[in-house]
Amino acid sequence: MNKQITSDPARAARHFMKLHQENGFAVDELDIIIDCAVSPDAREAQLGTHILFSHVVEPLSDTFLLGDRKTLEKVLAHLISRLRLLPQAIEFHQRLNQWGLDNETDLLTRVEGIYCDKKLSPQSLGTVKKVFILSRVTLGADVLLNLLVIEKMKKRFPDAEIVFLGSEKNGAILKGNQPMVRVHPLYYNRRGVLVNRFLNWLPVIQALEQGIGEPGQEEDYIIINTDSRLLQSGLLPIIAPAEENKRYFYWKPSIDHETWKGTSQAEDLRQWLETTFGPEPPGEPIYPGLHFQDEDNAFAHKVFEILNPGTRPFVVSMSFGVGGNLEKRVRNNSEVVSAFELGLILKLLADGVTIILDRGFGSEEFEQAAAIMQAVRGKGIEAAEVTGENPGLLDRVKPGDVRLIVFQGTINKFAALINLSDGYIGYDSLGQHLAAALGRDVITVFAGYHSDLFPERWKSLGKGRIRLVKARCGPFTLERQAALVEEVFELYKSLRTQRH
Repeated sequence: MNKQITSDPARAARHFMKLHQENGFAVDELDIIIDCAVSPDAREAQLGTHILFSHVVEPLSDTFLLGDRKTLEKVLAHLISRLRLLPQAIEFHQRLNQWGLDNETDLLTRVEGIYCDKKLSPQSLGTVKKVFILSRVTLGADVLLNLLVIEKMKKRFPDAEIVFLGSEKNGAILKGNQPMVRVHPLYYNRRGVLVNRFLNWLPVIQALEQGIGEPGQEEDYIIINTDSRLLQSGLLPIIAPAEENKRYFYWKPSIDHETWKGTSQAEDLRQWLETTFGPEPPGEPIYPGLHFQDEDNAFAHKVFEILNPGTRPFVVSMSFGVGGNLEKRVRNNSEVVSAFELGLILKLLADGVTIILDRGFGSEEFEQAAAIMQAVRGKGIEAAEVTGENPGLLDRVKPGDVRLIVFQGTINKFAALINLSDGYIGYDSLGQHLAAALGRDVITVFAGYHSDLFPERWKSLGKGRIRLVKARCGPFTLERQAALVEEVFELYKSLRTQRH
């Protein structure tokens, strides 16, 4: 081991990834990072956890390649072997032992086995009474992937209860007004320290055990896992491994680059669902679907009544939110509002578009939205703010005059606004998947990614037309931002022309 990295987890992470590219596995370097991540010092543990996930786990996951996936599984298996020895992980360790998972080899052997393709037996099709779906944790991934699972399960098992194991926020939008879907709230702090992220496994098991009933009296059930973080990319089981072949269905997003045909994750998942649970009628593929509560629909219609005094404008919903990942924004680091974001909005407004812009989340995105409003008003264009609780704020402007609405409110209400819009434009984030699930035309700007496969794999799935702008990584000069404005605008013009 290189002595220079013995006390530097960031350097250890770089060295680990370098050796990985050379087909090696640097366990000593990995242990340096883990030592930091499990430190009793809270700040050190947070630093180590950040380095581990940002510089090792996420890069290995984001390529979607099978070779990187194998390395990721070895990393996670080694993490588990280290964590289970900590004093606070006694119950964690005991549960793994109870299920015959005594060491890293056992963990890796099991995860390899659950990848095997299998089909639900015809005898089981009419007997499944409960379907448990594990959250992907991030809402965008749940909308893209688990909405597909819900739609498939509704068709295949129309009398079954569908139980979503995940956060109430995610569950609220996946459930909508569907009575057959139930949400069992689970909390996963994806910004928490390493130990807490893994110990969160125990409440997941408890949630399932509560849902299936007493031993010997449980109803027939199945579990579907679309590579949830709740189970750490499949390394942790949710039921006894002896039961997995009957009840547990695990889909993984990894691909073999040599045989990959350019499909997205959602397209691959849809094919897997058909292979596993039976095909749909020819020409009737399933799509993600959102089902609104009446109050969300009523809110959106109230806003559009003010936008539509006579002649229906062409409305585009937009979001420049990036969930805290600033690399996904197209901007110069010194800019509050990027030339790309403001330039695109002004160009769309000049073409007669009315825009509904989500305010985003956090002080930086709020500041950005306020600066956009100020710049738009400086051009003599009417802009107004509206909250999800009070659409009546728009009553203060003359109907038909407002051209830019900055919205702040729940995701459900923003989705209802997208549903009434003519199209959607935004960064690679939740909004694109909401819009696609609603059948809207979508233009997604991908930035800050390091794998050429990333945009194609994260592409939305829907009945509308999906277009991608691959901006790659910064720095984004003013010239580059201006070129991206033109690229997005030309896609918008093409979609609008074809629409009519």
